[in-house]
Order: sequence, then structure tokens, then C-alpha cells
Amino acid sequence: MENRRNIFYQLLKIKLKTIEFPDYTIKTRVTKGNLDIWCIDNMHVVINITDFVTHHKKGEFAVNFGLSLYSGTIYEILQQSTLLVEHPIFRRERFYVNTHYHLVPNSELDDGLYNFYLETDIDKQTEKIVSHIKKYALPIIYGFQKDYNYLLDRFDSSTGIYRNVCNPFYIGVILCILNKMEERIDEIINYARGAHAISYTDFSEENYKIGINKIKQVMQTQ
Repeated sequence: MENRRNIFYQLLKIKLKTIEFPDYTIKTRVTKGNLDIWCIDNMHVVINITDFVTHHKKGEFAVNFGLSLYSGTIYEILQQSTLLVEHPIFRRERFYVNTHYHLVPNSELDDGLYNFYLETDIDKQTEKIVSHIKKYALPIIYGFQKDYNYLLDRFDSSTGIYRNVCNPFYIGVILCILNKMEERIDEIINYARGAHAISYTDFSEENYKIGINKIKQVMQTQ
């Protein structure tokens, strides 16, 4: 089992190093099971790939991957506006956290996992994981850097970000302003009042207008 895992991590490291990153990236680092990305606004990205055993036979294992975003422009705006919502899973300046379970459609997975059975082609399965990181994780990173529409268009969908960020409402407001489309703030307000209202933990009917003004004031000084 350890030999197959070693082969997997060796292949993973090689394939992760082949990823081409856009110009917002200033530095990357690949270690065993981890891809670190540093962006021009000081946002730090951690993609961690881990293995585990559940229903597997001897010599078999499964893999999942997670995505965490730390610091950067959006985090600083929340902090400076005093609107940052602290939560146990959002710590050490982390403002976004997700796993492949919510990022990758089930139709592209095997029982929700990347299973390495004895008959599984390790190279092909490893390539599948890396392709999913490029297809589903990297666009989110880019969304927090430049492609704000990508996130706004998915904000309240089944693959949205409202349940994976520390301040879903105010981060939506920030994305609208960064995108120079303040008229879309009404969409975020409607989301916060809608079917997933319980997840918009930073939204308050009494105070949201004050919060939006705080956000605007902070962003005007940057």
C-alpha cells in the first residue's frame, strides 16, 4: 500500500509542477500533497491533497483535495471595515475554505471520491485529480483576483460560494464594487433574503446598509 501511495505522490508532484499560472501569481511551491500559491495582492492559496482508507482493501486508498484562501485584498477590506465575521473554520486570516466534495460534480467522481483500487491506473487517476484542480479550484482563485463575474454568477447556485466564505454577504458586495457593477449589489441582498438566508450569517436587515457604506469608505481610501 505504501508503495502505491508513494507512486501517487511522486506523480502528483510532477503533474502539479506542470500547471501554468496566470500573471496574478508571483510564486508557487509544490510539496508532498500540497500546492501553495502566492498572489500579487498577498493572497495565499493552499490546495492540499490527502489520502485515507475507508471501505478499501489492503493496498487500496482514496484521495480528496481541499482549497483554502488566506489574506489578500478582500480579507483586508473586511478587516479594515470591522465587518469580519470570525468562525472556528475561518482562522489565521483564512476567508474561504472548500473541498472537492462541493467543487467537483458527483458525475465526475467515484462514490464522491478519487479511489485508488488495485486495478486503478495510478497515472490516469492522478491526472484526473490535477485536471479537476485546474478546472474547478483555479477558477475560484482567479475569481478572487480578477474574474469577479465568475464568482458573482455562481454566488447563490448549488456550486456557489455563499456557504464557503467567512462573510458571504459582504464579500459579495466587495466583488460587485471591484467589478465596477454596484447595481449587482441588489442581487446579493436578494440572495441574503432568499432560500439560503441562513447561510448569510453576516447579513442583517437593520445594519446591512451601514455595512455597505463602511465597505465603500474603506475601498475609496485604497
